[in-house]
Amino acid sequence: MRIPVTKLDLSSGLFTRSARLLSKRWPLKLRGLAQAQNVLAAAMGYRDFHDLQQYARAGARPLVEFDLPDLQRAFIANLTASGKLRDADARTLAEALPLGQFGSLGARSPVTPLFPILRDEFWDEEARESALTEWLCGLEMVPSVRYFVHGGRVFVFKKLLGLAADFRGLTDALPPADKVAEWVHECMLSPLEAVRDWGVVPEPFFVSRNREIVHRELNASVPGSFVDQDAMNTALATLLSGDVAPGTGEFMFRGQALNLLAPVRATDLPPFPAVLRHDHAQAQDSNDSRAPATTAFVEGFSPVTAQSYAELQRESARWTSARQIAFRVAQDNVGSLWASEAPQMRWDAKGFDAEDWYDPNAAAALRRFFPELTAMSDVELYYAFDAFREAVYTPRGWEADQDPDFMWFMLAKVHGCPLAQDQSEDDIDLGKWAVYARTVGAATSDIPTLSADAVRYGKALSSMVRRVDAAMAFVRDGAEGPAAGASWEDAVQFVRGRPDRAPYARATALYGAEVVTLKEIFRRSRSVNLTFVHVEQSADDFEATSQG
Repeated sequence: MRIPVTKLDLSSGLFTRSARLLSKRWPLKLRGLAQAQNVLAAAMGYRDFHDLQQYARAGARPLVEFDLPDLQRAFIANLTASGKLRDADARTLAEALPLGQFGSLGARSPVTPLFPILRDEFWDEEARESALTEWLCGLEMVPSVRYFVHGGRVFVFKKLLGLAADFRGLTDALPPADKVAEWVHECMLSPLEAVRDWGVVPEPFFVSRNREIVHRELNASVPGSFVDQDAMNTALATLLSGDVAPGTGEFMFRGQALNLLAPVRATDLPPFPAVLRHDHAQAQDSNDSRAPATTAFVEGFSPVTAQSYAELQRESARWTSARQIAFRVAQDNVGSLWASEAPQMRWDAKGFDAEDWYDPNAAAALRRFFPELTAMSDVELYYAFDAFREAVYTPRGWEADQDPDFMWFMLAKVHGCPLAQDQSEDDIDLGKWAVYARTVGAATSDIPTLSADAVRYGKALSSMVRRVDAAMAFVRDGAEGPAAGASWEDAVQFVRGRPDRAPYARATALYGAEVVTLKEIFRRSRSVNLTFVHVEQSADDFEATSQG
């Protein structure tokens, strides 16, 4: 049995993502994305990926609709019948893949199923909760945030929502406003209760996988080890109440000791790439290295001083200019280098089963797009392009096309650069740096190291700039709260965005993130000049019944 696949399943990247997931869970290592796509296509009942593409593009539709268990049984039967997997392994894989999202005849497809009864997502219990949430947030006495600290106590919206939902469940009606006012006071908890019983974490901190309490905007952690949950809860409650968690750190921020998780000064960057220490690059670069204005600098984050901020901006300007020059030089010279190198390029295709995983039609298309690769067989060319698609991110999935980045990828490979193959642009940049290094006369044996060092430096610098910019923006914009001594009513009005604002000196925010429902997100998306909101639903999200 074939599992239905639509054109949208291909264009949205669903099939490609599923193939990557299958590759990670397959018992034996699959050689590239193309093989994973062919394995998945066969498991879905097609001869190969090309056959699946033809089916999807033809717009064929099944005579009946299948539910998820039907699709999983078909998937398992296809795999076990071919002897590719044992029943238990096939079953595990079927449960891990999003088979229920393929071939939807609902919102994902223009084809209308026979005799459907559709239930919109806003009709279910989650939608009822969203409506209740919006109703509560519309009441003047309710802070429309996840938590709110006032008078040493913490209001927790989640508890209020639970009380209102219980009332509605018993009476099938919304609670009266005076009842909600009573509940608001009932939802004022101690900081420890808010943390321990309701999972409140004071903004802008979060708990990392290593069980560190991390300041999101400053990229710094609270001193101490919090393996024990009680110790973690105590520290979070202390921060939530506005007190200082104990410990000695590298710097102080609003009274709280913190330790940086990554450097923030240009002096801590790796050495400037040696490949750019070339006369013409340095000369042209010097004209664009003037220090930018430091108006964006804000006092208050002691690891970054006005001087270190200006130095980082200068370094960023120097690198941006030098990189642009180098890549321009590479672009100007890549044509001649490709013409001389491409005819000798080869690709090791050993271990690939051409009979099962090789698509001659795609190889023929690639041969038309890259005729210079004369030394490569069609199989080598096919799997070279497959390795490129596996290494470099693309939303299109596996399509034989004249992607210019394939040239940079191959030049990085032929010069021995250490390919990252991590679905980023790094392997493309490696090729550009390799061409530049060769153009400026670098020794062939040095090109891999020079190229890798340049990519590494650029990533380190851009990451540091982002961290420092985030810290400056937080210090500048994130230091406001209700005026000291404000009444509960005035404090609530602050949260609702209407009152005068006043600076405060706490390490944590007095209130959490705004409570926003999915319906409200849709409303806002329509108000910011977007032309549409794309919503996907699988066949499992619909309830259908046939008449007669």
